Amino acid sequence: MPCSPLLRRWIEEAGGLLPFEVFVHRALHDPEHGYYRRGARDVGRRGDFSTAVTLSARPARALAAWAREAAPGLPLVEIGPGGGQLAAALLREHGGPLHLVEPSPRLRAVQAERLAGAPVRWHPTPAAALDAAGGRAVVLAHEVVDAFPFAVLRWSGEAWERLHLALDGEEVAEVFRPLGDWRAEAEPPPAGTWPAPSVLARPWPPGQRVEVAVGLGGWWARWSGALRE
Repeated sequence: MPCSPLLRRWIEEAGGLLPFEVFVHRALHDPEHGYYRRGARDVGRRGDFSTAVTLSARPARALAAWAREAAPGLPLVEIGPGGGQLAAALLREHGGPLHLVEPSPRLRAVQAERLAGAPVRWHPTPAAALDAAGGRAVVLAHEVVDAFPFAVLRWSGEAWERLHLALDGEEVAEVFRPLGDWRAEAEPPPAGTWPAPSVLARPWPPGQRVEVAVGLGGWWARWSGALRE
């Protein structure tokens, strides 16, 4: 596959081997080039992609009914509200206040337009939203895990190997290296101790590839302490 100038620079800056999860992280979240930072337009029928909550109000009705029964009186926090469709439906079905966590400036602008005049507050992090909610809230995170970078691992028949991107002339090539321990050398948020997912303990044929979300455990640890009993 031809290598773009930007990817070539990233690979060269990484010393010739760019861990795949670092590439995914930059493609999604790089301040200058990442999709969620610079390219995201909207989510839904007229957006870049659709999710269940953008196609039907039923998930919002079910979530609102559950929240009223399981946690009456608690505010709602939505992490990664996308185009704001679920937030709008939750406000209709459950009422406010509603706390939103959205790192994408473009999507935040879309949400602000869709939710104009509603009792909504935006926060930079889940911990900030929980602090504003008094530490007790119903936290919703629809498909947020899909926005996390992931490593690609391959079973050699004897050990797990980790996918990197490398240069092959004007092309980009896949290169696998031994995984080693569960510490990524990548920049945050992929950096940190990876969990050893149960999927790696299964018997796999040689050549089997699996994807492992990195940074998810650290992300949860950074804000879950803000939850109060």
